Amino acid sequence: AIEGLYVDRVFAIRHGATRAALELPCDTPSPDCKVFQDSGLSLYSGIDVNGEIQGQYPDPAGGEDLDASLLAAWIPDADASDGHSAWLHRDNAHWAAQTDFRLLLPASGAWDIYAQVRIGDDANPGQAAFRVGVWGAAGNPDRVVDASELTSTEYSLVKLPGGGYQRGDGDAYVWFQTIGSSLYIDRLIVVAEGQDPSQYLGIPGGGTSGIDAKAASAFLAHATFGPRLEEIEALVASGDPQGWLDEQFAQPPSLHYDWLENHAPAPLDWDNERENAHYARLEGWWDIVVNGEDQLRQRVAFALSEIFVVSVRGPLVNAPDGLAAYYDVLVKGAFGNFRDLLLNVSRHPMMGRYLSYLGNAKSENGSHPDENYARELMQLFTIGLTRLHPDGTPILDANGKPVPTYDQHDIMEMARVFTGWSSDDGQFELEAGWNHDSRIHPMVAFESNHDNGEKQILGHVIPAGQSTEEDLESAIDILFNHPNAGPFLARRLIQRLVTSNPSPDYIQRVAAAFADNGAGIRGDMRAVIQAVLLDPEALHGADTHPESFGKVREQMLFISNLWRAFHAQPGPQRIGAFNFQGFGLTEHDYLHQQGPLSALTVFNFFTPDDTSLALAEHGLVAPEMTLMGIDGLHGLLMEIAHETGEYSVHGMTAHLDLNEEIGMLQRGDYDALLDRLDVLLLAGRMTDTQRQILRDYLEYKAGTPLSRRELAQDIVSLVMLSPDYAVQR
Repeated sequence: AIEGLYVDRVFAIRHGATRAALELPCDTPSPDCKVFQDSGLSLYSGIDVNGEIQGQYPDPAGGEDLDASLLAAWIPDADASDGHSAWLHRDNAHWAAQTDFRLLLPASGAWDIYAQVRIGDDANPGQAAFRVGVWGAAGNPDRVVDASELTSTEYSLVKLPGGGYQRGDGDAYVWFQTIGSSLYIDRLIVVAEGQDPSQYLGIPGGGTSGIDAKAASAFLAHATFGPRLEEIEALVASGDPQGWLDEQFAQPPSLHYDWLENHAPAPLDWDNERENAHYARLEGWWDIVVNGEDQLRQRVAFALSEIFVVSVRGPLVNAPDGLAAYYDVLVKGAFGNFRDLLLNVSRHPMMGRYLSYLGNAKSENGSHPDENYARELMQLFTIGLTRLHPDGTPILDANGKPVPTYDQHDIMEMARVFTGWSSDDGQFELEAGWNHDSRIHPMVAFESNHDNGEKQILGHVIPAGQSTEEDLESAIDILFNHPNAGPFLARRLIQRLVTSNPSPDYIQRVAAAFADNGAGIRGDMRAVIQAVLLDPEALHGADTHPESFGKVREQMLFISNLWRAFHAQPGPQRIGAFNFQGFGLTEHDYLHQQGPLSALTVFNFFTPDDTSLALAEHGLVAPEMTLMGIDGLHGLLMEIAHETGEYSVHGMTAHLDLNEEIGMLQRGDYDALLDRLDVLLLAGRMTDTQRQILRDYLEYKAGTPLSRRELAQDIVSLVMLSPDYAVQR
């Protein structure tokens, strides 16, 4: 099923009454009561006066005493599935309130539509309660629902007339009109034709208010580097993931370059202490992602680092300062606009050096501009190889072949855009200088080295005579406004945060947020992130799509979830001459395949379509499984017991706080311990079989010389060895 409430337009007509007499639940919008009049939505109405349609808003025909006003609002509703409902007022027998909702049906299949509604206490038994219908379908079917069919104080499920609706029927505008009472609309549910919708009634719809510990843990696993128990409890208490997102959006960024500067015991000599600085950068990354307050921003920045890839493995091996500064571009851009992010990534010397366009000169004496960045900017960063439908599925030609997004000519023309950029040390040639300042500051334009001729890219013309910066902005605008940009980014962010196999409808909903944040702005990253994390599929996919929902935890998240869950603290030793405060996971033997900004190639540690033969047979992908080869997975799992106690690498140690777990073991409170670990590490998905095995193990080990600390380490390790931990759901 898909479900949710999508408001398109809301209207109502009143006859000779003041607003105060209408008893609206609120006169102005607030977090708990949003009047539709202030939503900026379009209005349309037929005016029903004494049973006759008099005209259309805003110019009704017949009677100057008619006065138009909106009589609908979002209101708090404890009986609604998400804590709020849409409310329609009913005030006079001679006029009616009406509201329309727009449902985007799945791309294929036939669907039935149900409404979960209740009527107000003002209904008279046997009196018509409301009329409901669907526009966009053959015959525009509608029906009158009598009050006698409903219980005024409880929600009822009403099937909309007709059925078997398809995308081709139109936008499926569902409308409600009050007749004999006020009306409360909880949600609309769309199920496959003939399917019983009752199985979905227990799932909160549309909104996200009212959340238990298991759901809170799963949500935080998507949005952070791992939930902590106090964070789960706070989210349950507020019942408001949207509020949590708003708080995270307001958090100031934790910057990685600043961390290096702030933790150094003396002024840094970046050009002569690069090895120590390399380990310090990694240590700072781990300190921030484990202890930082801006968890959402850091998690999104990490996702972006696996899209806009630069890596220490290659020409940037001696540029830890520049890598930290580049990562901060992603941290700052995580909540900005995607266009600005593209521009800032394109100007950064780390990207310029990694993809070889720093010092890239225009054609001269038979030479040609380097095409590396031009190709990867399109293929890997913005629009991909194949033209896409809004839901991310490929557009096919008449022969059933995917239609390419660009060709070699587009690459060559794009390469001309990226000429004339070099480091800010005043000299164009790379060999002339590659010092600290040139590694951390944006590249600058050298106009004499830029090709300022006319360029034709993806059917667009960049005029001749523009500056280096103007050409850059023109090229970025072409990519930013390309129809592929939304679904391309949507799929990648969903994969990095939530699930490897999002449905086309999920991708399309996120792509729609990219196209328009609700205020006419394209590329608003906050709107995109919110759409990714609050989508019904993200919140309930483990229940509604159990066969395909979830993602394998990549190795760094495998460890970060553990360290955050148990408040890892630094040991007494520090690394190298820097003597940084904090701790870090650097070159662990079994994490050699992954580290921050450490991918082997520009294609990241894995590609979005990586899979196994077994999964491919079912049309599924599992990108992170690429990291989990025999050596990597076996080694990582065998180290878990060590990680849950004292962790030591490169002279650093980190300890986990297992005091609560030890106390439960000392009291013999095994069920409470397993409940705690279930919520903290598995988002409440521990099976009965797994629980019994773990309980038997605890009871058996209780009679051995094993210390309670060692037993706590063992039980945490065993939970982490389970498939339910390896797969984030």
